[in-house]
Amino acid sequence: MERQNGSGTTAAATARDPRGIKLERLPVPDTAIRFRTQAYRPRLMRLAAQLHELGPRATYELFLELIEGAPLMERLEVYCRLDPDVLRALGGDRLPAVRVVAGGRR
Repeated sequence: MERQNGSGTTAAATARDPRGIKLERLPVPDTAIRFRTQAYRPRLMRLAAQLHELGPRATYELFLELIEGAPLMERLEVYCRLDPDVLRALGGDRLPAVRVVAGGRR
């Protein structure tokens, strides 16, 4: 289902899973893109460690932004400029408690 195009990348193809849902296959990156991605790895690892220090709230907020279409590396850089000690002191490192109301639906 995949076919090679002239630029060295594999064109996206579609398939169906057993339930009949149409699936999109992502294109396979060429060598230059793979090299560029590998070059980001040490930086990405450092940013991931810094984000982890900020606590679950920062991770949650970042995920919300990414779902809305924000660029990952740009937003990670912004979050990692935050001071984890200040966030902890203000309680911004923790997610708010989930409140469960007892009772069923009517």
